[in-house]
Amino acid sequence: MARNQVRAGPLVAYTLPGMISAFVHGPASSIVPTIYATDFGLSLTLIGLALFLSRSCDVVIDPLIGYLSDHTGGRLGRRKPWIVAGGVLTVISAWFLFSPPAHPSFAYFLIWYTAIYLAWSLIEIPHAAWAFEITRDYNERSKVLSLRTFTQGLGGLAFVLLPLLPIFTTTAVTPQVIHFTAWLVVIAAPPMIIAAVLWGPAGVAPDPNAVYRLKDLISIVRGNRPFWIFLAGLILNGFSGGMFGTLTFLYFANYLGLAKQFVFLTLILGVASLSFLPVVPLIVNRVGKRLAWAGSMAIGVMLLPLILFVPQSSAAFVPLLLIIIPIGFTNAIAAVAALSVLGDVIDYDAWRTGTRRAAVYAGLLSFVVKLNAIPGGAVALIIVGLMGYQPKLGIHNSAHAILGLKIAYVIAPSILYALSIVFALLFPIDRRRQQIVSRRLESREVRAAALETALSGSGLG
Repeated sequence: MARNQVRAGPLVAYTLPGMISAFVHGPASSIVPTIYATDFGLSLTLIGLALFLSRSCDVVIDPLIGYLSDHTGGRLGRRKPWIVAGGVLTVISAWFLFSPPAHPSFAYFLIWYTAIYLAWSLIEIPHAAWAFEITRDYNERSKVLSLRTFTQGLGGLAFVLLPLLPIFTTTAVTPQVIHFTAWLVVIAAPPMIIAAVLWGPAGVAPDPNAVYRLKDLISIVRGNRPFWIFLAGLILNGFSGGMFGTLTFLYFANYLGLAKQFVFLTLILGVASLSFLPVVPLIVNRVGKRLAWAGSMAIGVMLLPLILFVPQSSAAFVPLLLIIIPIGFTNAIAAVAALSVLGDVIDYDAWRTGTRRAAVYAGLLSFVVKLNAIPGGAVALIIVGLMGYQPKLGIHNSAHAILGLKIAYVIAPSILYALSIVFALLFPIDRRRQQIVSRRLESREVRAAALETALSGSGLG
């Protein structure tokens, strides 16, 4: 079965849903909550509560989407129907979340924030599972996931460039920019989703002999030790990233007073990550996935605390540049290496159980990412709100309130980030073990194909 190579055209088509999803969820996770606080009057504490409540349903929904995707049949295959559904919901929810009334209520924000993350699940879970099914080759998988990460980065970068358009009077990210984003999603999402459905690679066809039931998923808990080591590292990493990412706009634009420069800082961070992605597969394949993942996080732990020493006002711009450029490099390595590690977990599970459950693992991954990122961001906002930080005061907040902001934005995330390195180093599947698993899976598939051919030839198939 030749799944180790794929033509460039279908592969690019495959990445498009990830691009539109990143275009939407970059601002949704890191900027929209602050915009609702600073421009529409919702309190940081209530916004944090909304973020937390919006994710509670993912305990059931994300693994269920993975299960249903693995069991979906039909002409479009297992992944594409769910991506279409996610695209439709993305258009609807982005319009309402990014174009609120003058005085949106807590319920309004909660409903549409929940909807936009449900749309993310419907796209992200089958899309990630689809990536793992394109190839099992150790090196080729890093290339596929690097291209996926690259196009997602382009989606995020596209949003960052919007405030620089001449139609806006300032380079700050304003409600007008967010509203314009909604229009772009309505226009661009449908053709990108259609292109992926029509021209994306077919992926793996459903195997009627490898059907599993929901209760069978307990075997993941019971027997897949590599998965739980990976998951422990991911949880600590993701919660840290959720706290950091949600408060970045508030810290840079509001506290440091860099509202007009924020877009340039984010643009440079995105360009740094994207420009480094072409060499990421070389690094990952050279040192191994787990060491690349752990090393990228270790560099991040050394860099993040430096933000605490950056001065306020325009003097912060250059020091921040010197910090965020290498952070962009490490983000690129971590994104590809972590997903590649999960691909090895999925192969190990397929060899151990004889069942393909890529979408279930992708669902669990999506659930954990959001369980971390959103509650992590929610906890950060609640801490900042309870410590008395008021966005309208900016640099004139009390020392106590500013301390709360620094704890939630830098200190706590750095500690969690450091702890995640331990689990990355403990991950047991290295290159040699992954290649053994891959060879055994290929041998099993060859034997199964030969048996099917023999049965068909004898009239018994």
